[in-house]
Amino acid sequence: MAKTATKNAPLTLDTLIVTAKSPARKGNPERVMDGIANLTAIGRVIADLEAAELVVDGEVRTAANKIFLDDGCARKAQPGNFKGCEVEIVDGSTLTHSVSIELKRYAFPLSEEAQALAEEHKVPVHAVPTTNPVTYMINAKYATDMIMMEKVLKALNPSIVKGDLPTDILVPQTKVVTNDDTLPAIFKLEREVAEILLPVFSTMSVGKGKFGVLPGQEDDLTPALDRTAKLINRPGFRSEMQRATEKAKADKAKRYAKKAAA
Repeated sequence: MAKTATKNAPLTLDTLIVTAKSPARKGNPERVMDGIANLTAIGRVIADLEAAELVVDGEVRTAANKIFLDDGCARKAQPGNFKGCEVEIVDGSTLTHSVSIELKRYAFPLSEEAQALAEEHKVPVHAVPTTNPVTYMINAKYATDMIMMEKVLKALNPSIVKGDLPTDILVPQTKVVTNDDTLPAIFKLEREVAEILLPVFSTMSVGKGKFGVLPGQEDDLTPALDRTAKLINRPGFRSEMQRATEKAKADKAKRYAKKAAA
């Protein structure tokens, strides 16, 4: 049997799909200028230094945290702040490099998990008044008007007595935070427990450091630059820098999320 020829259906806008490709954009024209190499070199160095600082800052904090735990758990009391020092001999002179290290109680509202840990281990915390921006508040221009506030109470109380309104219709907004007794209590616990709780209820401040220099060579950056170059060019250190940078970004996002939730 002869095949019947099928006439091709005409194309329509519904059946025709056209993918339009945007023309490639040409880059900005190049112009010769002085100082570009210096600027980009400095930017490259700053970026590497910031990443390297994150790595070493983490190492210093880990070491300082161990000192706080060793000292505090041994004394069963909150340890004092201290100055971390590293000494080296250069050309017969003793150079001391130092940085101040301070242990502070956590300043932000505690999460539900932290509050549960505080209750479990009997770590002192307390609730303080706060204002929740999503709830209504008494207008400030009336809040100090005692006559007006008396009228508000007189209007509410009859309905509360009748049961038309709940007795707890007005409640204070609070947040749970650490207090002066929080850290001392942690160091009275067993070392294994204190090691877990300390990062939850404290923060560590590492102050601006002082790099020791030879007398008369205070403005010579060569020793500091040489030491930094050896550190950054150490095998595997760049991987540490990348991990530290990614962790710093993640930690920053968590802090913003906590502030937004507070």
